[in-house]
Formats: sequence, structure tokens, C-alpha cells
Amino acid sequence: MHTLLIAENAEERELITQSLRQTGMQMLAQKDAASLLDYTLQKPVDLVVITSETYPAAVELVKAIRAQIRIPLIIICNAITEHEHCELLDKGADMVFMRPVATRLFSRYTKILLRKGAGVPPALLDPIKSASVVLDPGRRAVLVKANDQTEHLVRLTQLEFRLLYVLMTNEGQVMPTEELVEKVWGYSGEGNRDLVRGLVRRLRRKIEVHNKESKKDAVNLIQNLPGVGYRFNMEEE
Repeated sequence: MHTLLIAENAEERELITQSLRQTGMQMLAQKDAASLLDYTLQKPVDLVVITSETYPAAVELVKAIRAQIRIPLIIICNAITEHEHCELLDKGADMVFMRPVATRLFSRYTKILLRKGAGVPPALLDPIKSASVVLDPGRRAVLVKANDQTEHLVRLTQLEFRLLYVLMTNEGQVMPTEELVEKVWGYSGEGNRDLVRGLVRRLRRKIEVHNKESKKDAVNLIQNLPGVGYRFNMEEE
């Protein structure tokens, strides 16, 4: 398993790295979170650990990360109140540790978090094919075939991958917006239509290819049924 650690303090970064390496994890450490989202597009990451000096900074980090990815997230911060601790969990952190961190307990809780959240690793999922796209879970990418038969490998964000995977594995079925929110973002209850609409729009830009030479309309792979939901148009070969 791969863990991405974001820690500005070099000593703390080294301490956490050594602690998690002893559990068998492969560690990828960086100084700041500026390139976190870009990094997770290039390599599969099973866990993100971020250290923060202040509570407001921790909240902003959690909100920014959860707007894009659903990877298990651990926050390490200075002493905070019970209310602040709950707020971080409500915003999307899976675990919150306060300094000083007991490294033995930290490594064990980390393994528990990964074990409970473990499903089938994306790399072990079979590719899903349609006439114009092939979803590759191992690379979290999609191979797009244009009208002129040229092929292009397009990287997907975590949310884009999860949305496309859900739609393609439910071939021919209309997925209600509320169900998509739950499956893609992990929230329950009433869905956010704007949230899904925005993600569908970004995904369409990547996979619905327009052939400029023939001037044909873009392939309508993701179909919207107003007031109901979305479905993937699994074209026949």
C-alpha cells in the first residue's frame, strides 16, 4: 500500500515515515500539499496523512481534499477542543491525532483504518470497454477512441474515475442523482444536483470526443435524464 505524507517539518516527516514503513507501507513524502491532487492523478495512493500547525489550516485542507478525492485521510495537528475535533471529522477527516503522537498507536490505528476501508484494489479490477472508451482502473485512466480511430489516454481524478466506474458498471441503468452522490462522494441523504452536474460536465470534456474534420456532434456517452439521473450509453462494438 502507498501512503502520501504531507509534513512541513522535516523531523516530523521522518518520524512518521519510519513509523509507517515498519508496517509495510510504501511512503511518499512531500513538504506541502500544493501538488497533492496532481500527484494522486499520477500514482495510486491508498492513504493521505497531513500534518497541520493550526486548526483553521487543518479545516481548509480537509475541505479542499474532500472536494476532489475520497482517499482515507488522517490529520495530525496541535491540541484542539472536542468541538474542533468533531468539526474535522464532519468535514471529511477519517482520523485526527493530536501532538505528541504515540507512533505505535498511530501505526496500528492506520492499519485498522485501511483494513476497514479496504475493498478490491483498483489495480485488480478488470477494464471496462465500450465502442469508444476503455476504463482502466489500474491506471485510473480512460482510453478514448476518436472518430478518426486515433486513441488517447486520459487521466482521471478520483471523483471522475468513481463516477465513470459507477455508470459503466451499471450499464443501461439510470442512476439517480442521490445514489451517485452516495457512491461517488460517500455522503448519504439528499443529493446535491449541482455537485453531480459539475462532475459530469468535467468528465464529458475528457471522454466525449469531437471529430473536427467530419464536424459531427460529440459522442453522447453520459446521458442526462432531467429530474431522474444519469446513465452511460454503452455503445455496441
